[in-house]
Amino acid sequence: MSDHFLVKTQLGTIEIDEGLIGKIVAEAVETFHGKLFLSNSRGRILSKQNPFSRNDEGAGAIEMNFGKSGIDIRIFVVVKFGISIGHITEALIEKVKKDLKEILSEEPHSIAIVVTGSISKKIAKRNIEITMKNEDYNH
Repeated sequence: MSDHFLVKTQLGTIEIDEGLIGKIVAEAVETFHGKLFLSNSRGRILSKQNPFSRNDEGAGAIEMNFGKSGIDIRIFVVVKFGISIGHITEALIEKVKKDLKEILSEEPHSIAIVVTGSISKKIAKRNIEITMKNEDYNH
């Protein structure tokens, strides 16, 4: 994983680092008011202050690849029990895509949401991945 990505705009070249994208994702998750939480790949809920934290429980909540086609993002989440996984993941993808486009003036190549579990009193492990590539949402 690279630490930064260069974006060429009409005003010049902008260097984007993973911290900025992590902040955008964390803020997008916050807008769902406790219906979903950032987690690691094993389903452990992570601190919203540091979605890239690495610990002995596994990787952080966000994985990114800065490639020639653009940014590929994978976000690991736990969803509150009773919430529609399809609706909430689609809404999260749209929110992240919109926020990134405002800053980068281009959409990411792909965004994948991996639902690692659902939570009621305890976390029930799941492994559901919903991916939307740039060409999928350019109607």
